[in-house]
Amino acid sequence: EIGWQAPARSLLGLAQADHGVLVLQPPAVGGEAFVERVAEESWSILSRRLGSSDASSRVIVGIGDPQEELSTAIASYRQARLAAGVAESIPAMGCLAWWRDLGIFRALVQLPSREAADESIDPRLLRLLALGDESLVETLEAYLDLAGDAKATAELLNLHRGTLYYRLEKARKLAGIDLRNGYDRLSIHFGLKLARLSRHRRTAREPEIVSAGARHWLVGEWQDEGS
Repeated sequence: EIGWQAPARSLLGLAQADHGVLVLQPPAVGGEAFVERVAEESWSILSRRLGSSDASSRVIVGIGDPQEELSTAIASYRQARLAAGVAESIPAMGCLAWWRDLGIFRALVQLPSREAADESIDPRLLRLLALGDESLVETLEAYLDLAGDAKATAELLNLHRGTLYYRLEKARKLAGIDLRNGYDRLSIHFGLKLARLSRHRRTAREPEIVSAGARHWLVGEWQDEGS
């Protein structure tokens, strides 16, 4: 059913209990749009079939970069899996995750181990995270995501501006950071994103790796997190 719009002999599919793989050779003209349509179709069909109406069982589609040779299609598959993992950890990324659009997460998600990720986090941020005050962490992360725009952050979090400044000041004192210092902002922002991915690695079941290959595109994987 998935990929029914694909031309004959241009699609390969593999289904497992908790994820699946589609490998496409798109048309020469409009190939990227075609890939996106198939990805959206896959997400829609699987969401309906699995009844993934809540965050614990949502369907995610990861889309890797195009490959020119059959022998390198596995690279696109790997990218698609990593993209899906990022989207699973960072719901704001959405349910269709293109490897090309991940920005800094392209680097973060490829750290060789959970231990390496943990050791890369600024110890000042670790002190803040250890307190378990999610409101402080959420506020600080939103503030950094919005490039220090207090008005936009208060609107996003539905906070009074005074409450926002109180939380930021409390986070600053507890962590011992200077939010006016660009290096501190970079280190803490980097660490917050890395902490999210590391937290996911700590709790997620390692998926089975399935090799697949075809020319040009690997259109990701879907994941049922409730499986």
